Amino acid sequence: MLVHFFNQYLPYPFMQFLVYSSWEEVTKWISDLQIVLEKNYQNHVAKFFVEKAPENNVRINHKCYYKENGKFYELITTREIAEDKVPAELLDMLNKSEGEVDITDYIEKVLKMSIDCEVNE
Repeated sequence: MLVHFFNQYLPYPFMQFLVYSSWEEVTKWISDLQIVLEKNYQNHVAKFFVEKAPENNVRINHKCYYKENGKFYELITTREIAEDKVPAELLDMLNKSEGEVDITDYIEKVLKMSIDCEVNE
């Protein structure tokens, strides 16, 4: 089960937010996470979002949608980083909108990788 996989891969309490000190740490987390998902779970869709967080932080949410035993599930993994460590282009996107902003296309462009996989019915 995917949740069991994440509990093994992420050995800390499920809802705890890790605060990264650099954007490079965030991109490494994204790359590592996506590689593991693609290798182990072909049947998923992943999206990345940013939103404002307390204490001048920005929250990066990885949302994974997958199907298992005929049921669809959503799993959200979250990281935070200080606002001043976020690339200016992302901050502009965030400041021009309210709530969550889909940054999947931005992440694909920056990391030169495909994020989405299809979930087969």
